[in-house]
Amino acid sequence: MTDSYRLLVIDDDKMMRDALVSRLETLGHQVVSADSGVTGLKTIDRQAFDLVLTDLEMPGISGKALTCRLKERYPDLPVIVISVKNSMQSAIELLRLGAWDYLEKTPEGLQQLEAVLARVFERVRLLEENRAYKLRLEEQIERRTELLEQEKERYRLLFESAHDAIVLLKGDRIVNCNQRALQLFAVEADTMLGHSLLGFSPLLQPDDLYSDDMYALYCQRVCDGSPQNFEWRFKRHGGGWFDAEISLNGLVLGGETHFQALIRDVSERRQHLEELFRQAHFDELTNIPNRHRLNQTLATVLENLAITGGTCHLLLININKLQHINDTLGHDRGDELLQQLAQRLLPLCTFREALSRFVGNEFMLLATALPSDEAAEQLARQVFRLLEEPFVISGMDIFVSASIGICSYPQDGATVETLLKNVETALHQAKLQKRSRIQRYNRELSRHSEERLALENSLHRALERQEFELFYQPQLAMPDERIVGMEVLLRWQHPVEGMVSPVRFIPVLEESGLIIPVGRWVIRQACQQLRTWADQGLPPLECSLNISALQFHRGYLVETIRGALQEFGIDPRLLCLEVTESLIMDDVEQTIAIMEQLVELGVSLSIDDFGTGYSSLSYLRRMPIHELKIDRSFIISIPGEQSANAIVDTILGMAACLNLRVVAEGVEERAQRDYLAEKRCARIQGFYYSRPVPADEFARLLTEDTREPAAVDQR
Repeated sequence: MTDSYRLLVIDDDKMMRDALVSRLETLGHQVVSADSGVTGLKTIDRQAFDLVLTDLEMPGISGKALTCRLKERYPDLPVIVISVKNSMQSAIELLRLGAWDYLEKTPEGLQQLEAVLARVFERVRLLEENRAYKLRLEEQIERRTELLEQEKERYRLLFESAHDAIVLLKGDRIVNCNQRALQLFAVEADTMLGHSLLGFSPLLQPDDLYSDDMYALYCQRVCDGSPQNFEWRFKRHGGGWFDAEISLNGLVLGGETHFQALIRDVSERRQHLEELFRQAHFDELTNIPNRHRLNQTLATVLENLAITGGTCHLLLININKLQHINDTLGHDRGDELLQQLAQRLLPLCTFREALSRFVGNEFMLLATALPSDEAAEQLARQVFRLLEEPFVISGMDIFVSASIGICSYPQDGATVETLLKNVETALHQAKLQKRSRIQRYNRELSRHSEERLALENSLHRALERQEFELFYQPQLAMPDERIVGMEVLLRWQHPVEGMVSPVRFIPVLEESGLIIPVGRWVIRQACQQLRTWADQGLPPLECSLNISALQFHRGYLVETIRGALQEFGIDPRLLCLEVTESLIMDDVEQTIAIMEQLVELGVSLSIDDFGTGYSSLSYLRRMPIHELKIDRSFIISIPGEQSANAIVDTILGMAACLNLRVVAEGVEERAQRDYLAEKRCARIQGFYYSRPVPADEFARLLTEDTREPAAVDQR
């Protein structure tokens, strides 16, 4: 203890008395002792003490009698009773009679001596502070009362010029108020004076507590000596409301208790706080809850469902190709699309905050009243129907599609984190589907997602670890089957799994964006291989490279091709870039512009898998295309299937009219080769002649093919 006090110890047991004196002096106090209640009382009459410790059982004046006398004569003097265990009931009785605390006369009890002293002196300090405060308040009130007449004008000026509203109340009735109060409540004096303050308050405060109950509670606390500070909502006369901060104090006027309320309008501050809350929990663009708020809402829903039972469903809605809209029409129109979309989805909500913007182009719909998973799928189809109508933005009709992932509680997870992870997994799978874009979660999806993540992690290091390799599949000129070119195909030799199928890793490269650096490596590696073969004296052959949509539009393709050609000194006529029908129809004008830049470099362009997409012939005529590759799905059915024959014949006829070369890929049988030769297909490619092979094996094929290679087609 840091403070030193003057203490009196009264105990007829000398050993106990000396022990207490020694202990208290060790704690830094000034200690006087007395061996009886009579002696102790006389000592107190002669000297001032901060605290008395007295034994309960003493001859003469007992501790009980001494405590009562001290309470009468020295009501503010703290008294601590020391009693043996079997006198505890008496000690408790003494506490009721005025003792401040007690100690058991045991080693364990005496160990609490310092703590008991600290507790008592803290109470003394608080009482002194309260007494001082009350004394100051009483002196202030008395002084103001005495000077009221003399200072009336000055007080009125101060009262009226205060920035805050000041209201003087008797109970809940308004006795007086300043001009600021009249302005704040938008009333005249006769409308306010004499009326209840509760008449200007709503029935319920924002925390859903009754105004009259709360006001009564605050007034009671003020009467108990505790001024109150609290927030309150008021009604304005004639309509409207405002939030206020009230400082409520008690004072005595004319012998009666009154309350003085200082009222400060904090509406702007409250609105600012609400705005901060809105910014933290709601999406600024669409004004619906954001992901953070969704987490809170979902957590509350799960807590309730854990108690009441039942299910809920999460529908994660992805708006397809929003990035394309942003790139082509601008982000302002993309933002307007998201705003309109949110408004369309709101009628599907069964409760407030059921719809949230999850991230970017994804919205989450939380449904708590669906009877089954099938009902959740039906709700997803309602979303599709809402998207069938175009969005009218800046006078344009814009159509969008969506992919939807679905999961449910408790079947697919019992926590917020698990459900969100699983619904994202379901959405990812839905985005991979070509037709149905609704996917319910199942555990197999998680396994697939984990495998895909592991595959993507391995792909991130595959390039630097030199695990990729290029294979080459010959293209033969018809009808003499001379090797005139090749298609470059990417292969991945995984250090653990071995050769990984392109069907597995190519989609992951495209989805992760790794296709851009890997595609750049493929272009450079293919050009380097062409240079190597040329240095070895092998004949120049046209090299076909597959180009992904992401690489075409965002991979600086023109710069990459130009750099590789210059670095290895390759004739640009030896490169043929293969693109898909879906790629050329994605932002046609930009696609044509990039194609024209590539053709200016001297390379040729080919449409891969022709016939499987939806390319427009009018656009096809405008594009600088040199070649069409018939998809293998048609080739495998000829010549036995008439419909496949008709499609192949049509493509060949159309290509001839447009002066385009045709390559048939997927030729595996002699009958297919003969049919294509008869129809004068320019080139074939497939297992009929060779599977894709490494560079050294392809070089061997070239050396075995002793026929003079055909000149590179310049079309």
